[in-house]
Amino acid sequence: MKAFTRLALFGLISCSHFQKNTEIASPKASSFATAKVASKPLISFSSMGTVWTLHIYGKNSVNESLLQRMLMDEALLIDRTFSDWMKDSELRKLERGDLTELQTPTPLFMKGLLLAREAYRASEGSFDITVGAVLWKQAKNPVGLDKLVVQGPSFRFTEHPKRLTFGGLIKGAATGLMAARLREAGIKNFLLNAGGGNLVVQGHSEPGPWLPAPTAW
Repeated sequence: MKAFTRLALFGLISCSHFQKNTEIASPKASSFATAKVASKPLISFSSMGTVWTLHIYGKNSVNESLLQRMLMDEALLIDRTFSDWMKDSELRKLERGDLTELQTPTPLFMKGLLLAREAYRASEGSFDITVGAVLWKQAKNPVGLDKLVVQGPSFRFTEHPKRLTFGGLIKGAATGLMAARLREAGIKNFLLNAGGGNLVVQGHSEPGPWLPAPTAW
């Protein structure tokens, strides 16, 4: 129970940790301004096997098409980095090499790997991305992230994990990154929902705080 509580608390802060110092260019707030005023726009798109919806309240003018493209690009970047299923994702390319040898990934991948290690430690090993080898039937047991060695911007495993999976972690981190982009764009009152399992709420709706219907969670 203690491990579960620590992991639950970790989940509340992981998005904010992940968004710090990421090397992703952010559009300026003025690029979303148009003559159209949309009091309650609703944006919806599918990415990473999840339906994402964005609800905005306020009288600020927004270019919904441009805003949707920004969020989709954010999701695509995350997917191309951590996807189990994309054959050309950074994760899959790294797995095809020897992970017992020193690897220098992109800063984004490294940040996700360090976040996974933090979750592994906070959950006393219950959250383990090396379980990917079991899920993909490459091994009977995961090697564990205690086999991970980090050396500056590089990493290696003392025992080859064969397969990794960032499921259960990376969609929440992506939601946090998208929320950060919305704030940078000057949008103050929004509800960003990734399939019901990941939710970021900021500001207020009329007449008060956001109160999504139970079906939205």
